[in-house]
Amino acid sequence: WLFFKLIEIVRDVFNISFDSSDLISSDTDNICLHLRQGKNTIIRGKHNSGNRLLNVRLDYNRTFSKQEDKSKNGSWTISMRPDYTLSIWPGETEELNAEEDNTIVHIHFDAKYRLEKLLINDLKDRNIDKVLDEEKADREIDVYKRGDLLKMHAYKDAIRRTGGAYILYPGIQRKED
Repeated sequence: WLFFKLIEIVRDVFNISFDSSDLISSDTDNICLHLRQGKNTIIRGKHNSGNRLLNVRLDYNRTFSKQEDKSKNGSWTISMRPDYTLSIWPGETEELNAEEDNTIVHIHFDAKYRLEKLLINDLKDRNIDKVLDEEKADREIDVYKRGDLLKMHAYKDAIRRTGGAYILYPGIQRKED
């Protein structure tokens, strides 16, 4: 769900046309549809903001390998592979040149599905100290969102020319009575 939602948001915000047939393949009988394997660029296009032309690229599982040459894309330390990377650079510049000129910015997103929502109403029949102890235990075994936050800091600090790294937690939306 997050995969398709992010595609929709990037397409709409940057007004880039997108053909999903690049991502979908079918079996020989055309009965089953599958996401194509091994294809990491999802959306690529140009966005005209009115006074500036921008290149926009959205990747799935793009690898940023350790690179000694600081003018190249990559990581300062070890290979990193965020779930999604949105890259933006000047429209009249090639991507490799934008890396060399430091005119590109990468924004990383990771989908996490393990956040538990704690509501005040849920605490009415429970001991608050017990709830907080359980939360602390979850943090210590890295089940808690703290580990996810540390991973975002690692992306931000390790991948060159990163402007931000964000966790995407799918949630629920309650209808008002």
